[in-house]
Amino acid sequence: MKTKMLPDSLCTKLFTIEQEHRRIAAFADKVLEEMGRCDGSEAITGLLNRFEILCKLHFLKEEAIMKETGYTFLDDHKRLHELLLINLDKFKQCGDVSAQETVLLFRNIREDIVTHLLNEGVLLNDFIRLNGCVR
Repeated sequence: MKTKMLPDSLCTKLFTIEQEHRRIAAFADKVLEEMGRCDGSEAITGLLNRFEILCKLHFLKEEAIMKETGYTFLDDHKRLHELLLINLDKFKQCGDVSAQETVLLFRNIREDIVTHLLNEGVLLNDFIRLNGCVR
């Protein structure tokens, strides 16, 4: 059996990150679903604002945990978070596009974020395993 190198509290925080990834992906799906059936821009704007806040809070929490655990690729990871948020903000600023274009553009944003979360999940799982955290 491998000796734990990270305390249980940090291991628990790392596992929590995985759960948040699922929540972010599900919320992105909800935004897409609402875009497909709702023509009210206020409702969509509210959902996008909530989605952005959810992502920002998650990224800040995740970066703090990564710093605490000594995650090797933290700086690169933070830059990816910045780029994802910049793209989301640009999307929110695009005004006069059709409903169909809006859905297609947000699908791209969702795909970028979910791909990041999946890739990140693989890296975090490797990091967790190598540092002796046990589920």
